[in-house]
Amino acid sequence: VFFFLSSSTYFISLTYLPAFVTEIKHGDEFIVGGITAASMMLTLLLALPLGRAADKFGRKKVLYITIPLYCASILLLIYAKSATMLLISGTLQGFYELSAVTQGAITAELVPVSHIGRWYGILNLCRGLSSIVAPLIGGLIWSIIGAEYVFFFIVLTEASRLAILSMLIPETLPMK
Repeated sequence: VFFFLSSSTYFISLTYLPAFVTEIKHGDEFIVGGITAASMMLTLLLALPLGRAADKFGRKKVLYITIPLYCASILLLIYAKSATMLLISGTLQGFYELSAVTQGAITAELVPVSHIGRWYGILNLCRGLSSIVAPLIGGLIWSIIGAEYVFFFIVLTEASRLAILSMLIPETLPMK
């Protein structure tokens, strides 16, 4: 469920963010490209420090930081009044990729090595299903309720992930 939700926010954002920026926020192709470039810059700058932090302090603790920062980027996107705000939102969206890498470390550590092939098969099935279902849900939300609610749905989904993380997923980093 955790992986399905994570994949769902990715596919909804991938599908609807450029449309939202251009149609609702009246950004041009340079703003859309700038948002992507800014998110990748943050990922490049923080990948090693956050990876070290995950190894030292725990994977879940890093996710407790990165997921809310990603949610902040989505809220900033919704309420942005300028191109600068959109680019700041885009920068903070790099925290999604950083959380995904940390999540990947957790998923690999949840099962014995002898079952890792089947485990990744199940995870990729969830990812495949979410790649179909999530954009359809996003489209329904956009057309029935409103474009910004697609992104409120992302925030709600990410909050659900945090709840699942805190209640059901163990810390996989052995504490010394």
